[in-house]
Amino acid sequence: MADKSIKQKQKTIFLPVLAGSLLIVLLGLFFLPQLLSTDWAAGKVVKAVNDRAPGKVNFENISLGWFSPVRIQGITYDDPATGTLVKVAELDTVKGLLALASNYKEMGEVNITDPAVFITVKEKPAQTHPATSPKHPSAQEPGEETDTPPATNTSQSPPMPFPAIDGQLNVTGGSVVARLPNGQEKDVIKGLQLTLKVAGLDNQLEYFVDFQSGDGTGKVHGKGTFDLAAENPANLDKTVSQAV
Repeated sequence: MADKSIKQKQKTIFLPVLAGSLLIVLLGLFFLPQLLSTDWAAGKVVKAVNDRAPGKVNFENISLGWFSPVRIQGITYDDPATGTLVKVAELDTVKGLLALASNYKEMGEVNITDPAVFITVKEKPAQTHPATSPKHPSAQEPGEETDTPPATNTSQSPPMPFPAIDGQLNVTGGSVVARLPNGQEKDVIKGLQLTLKVAGLDNQLEYFVDFQSGDGTGKVHGKGTFDLAAENPANLDKTVSQAV
């Protein structure tokens, strides 16, 4: 009788503990996007990316939600070694975290607003080459290397798998700016509008592009498709393109 009473008490204690633990887990999952949107979590993400990226990545604000779109604002990427600076006003997705996590192959639409790429043009130093008289082939010293080009490796690289992801990338208000050695900036491309539909399951890319030159004298406008080779999408020789 005493054993039955002890088991009943243990069961009475176990059920509330289990229910409380499940409630804590569910609340943690529910508020996880909000926690990841805090400055502390964002700083951790930025540090993790910068530890692996060649340049420095940063953003001003991030908003995550299970059912609301993912939104990142004030994105910057700075790589002084290559003289490249990228600024993006906003990046957002149509789908929320739950939809992306449940079916990552269906990415939906990803929008990039006002991306700007700044490229630093470095001034090339003047090179002087001393005048040398050509050497006759018979005057070659024993053991001296010739100018014979090295043998090239003709082995083909393994096929690069095309990501089996369907989605659409929309870029609006894009620009490319060259930073000249004299400190001035020159627009190379402005007003870039780009739509790229990716059908990874069918190895097909559909694009629309529209932009004008920095001085406004020229404009590019076009659309088309790329049908990539099924066995090796990286083989451009077998890519079938159609432009309109």
